[in-house]
Amino acid sequence: MPATVRNGPPTRSARSTTASLASTNARQQQQASLAKRLLFPNTPPGADVPPLFLSPACPPELHAEVYDLIALSLRAYVNTWWTKITRYDKEFLPQLTKVLVHVIRALEQRILSADLSTLIFCDVPALITEHFIDYRRAVSKVSTSYATGGAHTVPQLFHLFQPHLAISPEGNIDEEYFRHALDLVL
Repeated sequence: MPATVRNGPPTRSARSTTASLASTNARQQQQASLAKRLLFPNTPPGADVPPLFLSPACPPELHAEVYDLIALSLRAYVNTWWTKITRYDKEFLPQLTKVLVHVIRALEQRILSADLSTLIFCDVPALITEHFIDYRRAVSKVSTSYATGGAHTVPQLFHLFQPHLAISPEGNIDEEYFRHALDLVL
């Protein structure tokens, strides 16, 4: 039987057109980054996410990487318990993102206004040198009478030379100290 040759444009049913539109939307949704899907669900499909850092010297790749980090963190640590509370509230993560963006921008302004050169080139090397000297002193005194007959370990001796309120001689971190320090920073 000979094949029927049709001349003219191909015809499509309404069902196939709807299916192709749905598959196109699904492809666009798959191509959107995790950050755009979680943090900015109301932005149009072709629009970019807003810049995270205000500094013009900041490359756009950094914006995308930090947004992806935020999206992964919120999905792993917030979305897991938030979806147990309510499945229908889709605005919590975008609102949380607005708060995080505000905090990151304020932190960026503080960092840009600070003089980091004296910190990096003067203070940090002096601090590292002091810690290194005290560590070597602690190692040299481990098996002497200074260490009360060898009863003290290197970390305990180092803590005697470099006492810190937040860290015990055993190396345990005091959470209350960090809470108080964080309250002062914020």
